[in-house]
Amino acid sequence: MANGQLFDPSGMNAAMLKVPLGTMVTVQLADNPSRSIKVTITDRGPYGPGRVIDLTKAAFESLVGSTRSGLANVIVTVP
Repeated sequence: MANGQLFDPSGMNAAMLKVPLGTMVTVQLADNPSRSIKVTITDRGPYGPGRVIDLTKAAFESLVGSTRSGLANVIVTVP
């Protein structure tokens, strides 16, 4: 990862382009804001159009409850 650590898909980590590495952000489901998680930004990305954050598998499962679609509309709060 961009922070020098090995990638761990079971970690509560994420990638964002414009947030400093090491920043902890809150991610909420847009259609259910009571569902939220905190993740640490450890990498750069995502690079796809319209995407603002890339969560690890564990973080996504914790937020959404499954990994079927792999995509979710979210609200990211940066302190």
